[in-house]
Amino acid sequence: MREHFLCQIIPPPPAGVNTTLPPATDEQPMTNRQRLTVHLTNPTCAACHGLIDPIGFGLEHFDAIGRYREQHVVTVFPTFDEMVHRTKMKPTEHRLPLDVTAYVRGIPDSTFSTPRDLGQILAKEPACRKCVVKQLFRYALGRPETPADQAVIEEALREFQDSGFLFRRLIISVVSSQPFLGGKT
Repeated sequence: MREHFLCQIIPPPPAGVNTTLPPATDEQPMTNRQRLTVHLTNPTCAACHGLIDPIGFGLEHFDAIGRYREQHVVTVFPTFDEMVHRTKMKPTEHRLPLDVTAYVRGIPDSTFSTPRDLGQILAKEPACRKCVVKQLFRYALGRPETPADQAVIEEALREFQDSGFLFRRLIISVVSSQPFLGGKT
């Protein structure tokens, strides 16, 4: 979301940082949100994860492959020792409620709990509107924009806004621009 819809760069984790999340156990089964709180409490991680995790929490109704779910299913498998000592022989399944309340840090009044709500918030955000124009420009020209392209991007954004944000109008604006047609800006 940050990179593709707001054109913000999120740096990779610092070298040597432990990226292991706490495991879910039978004694303490946890949702992704609960496991990810370690990012928000660790100062090394919090700067970046404070930007990305709160958005992801609003999409928790969807699993890793995009299937909708009402609950988070956590399966805890027996450890080697549990199997050797025959204290646990089968996996245990825990069904946990999901908290999908979320927000976009840096955008006022951006609380959401559905992808539709998130889309409406981003659609109203000027940074997102400009980013959509930049992303289409980059895709159409097969390269990142340069400082010389800024006037073309601003003009495409103006035309996009004037059209009531019709994507077709944005496409026409980009493909009829001098950089796309092979001329200088």
